[in-house]
Amino acid sequence: MIARYAGSVLGLFAFSVTVFAGLVVRNPIAITLERAVFALFLFCMIGFVLGSVAQMVVREFERKREAEILQRYEPTSSDMDVAAAEAEEGMPDGELSGA
Repeated sequence: MIARYAGSVLGLFAFSVTVFAGLVVRNPIAITLERAVFALFLFCMIGFVLGSVAQMVVREFERKREAEILQRYEPTSSDMDVAAAEAEEGMPDGELSGA
């Protein structure tokens, strides 16, 4: 998703800049559009590659962060014993319901 957005944004930006530059220097319309379409495709590919790299970096960071969080908050056997004991005793619902 990020790769497609990056490619489309960079392609549209390159197209707009090329058309604007061609109009400012008064190039013929055919040459300006030819260069603009070339810039569109070229920068679309560049943006797609850069977006793919960014997407891989974000996924790798997400994977590492998730593993770090799971390792930090991994339940120990004593935590599981406490949770099981609480489940056996049951929590008094009448005190918490506000009734």
